Amino acid sequence: MRLILHEKMHSYKMKLRELAPELEKLTQDPKILDMQVKLCGCGLSKKKPFCDESHRLIQGEKPGVLYAYDSKPSGTLLENEYPEPQKQ
Repeated sequence: MRLILHEKMHSYKMKLRELAPELEKLTQDPKILDMQVKLCGCGLSKKKPFCDESHRLIQGEKPGVLYAYDSKPSGTLLENEYPEPQKQ
C-alpha cells in the first residue's frame, strides 16, 4: 500500500516551451513549442510525471482527509487509522 498526500485533484497543463526552454535552440516551430503537456498533480498517475487521468478517481474525496491507494481503483478512507492530534 502507498500513502499519497496530494493537494491537487487535477493535472497541470504546460507548454513544451515552458517545460524545456532549450527546445527553442532546436526548433522555432510554434506547433511544437506550444504543444500542451499534462503533468500529474494528484500523485496517482502510473505514467509520472505525466497525467494519465487518474485524478478522476479522486473527485469525490473530502478535502483534508487521508486516503490510501493500492491496486483498487478507489481510495480507502483512513479517517480512523490516522486521527488528527488533539489540541491542548
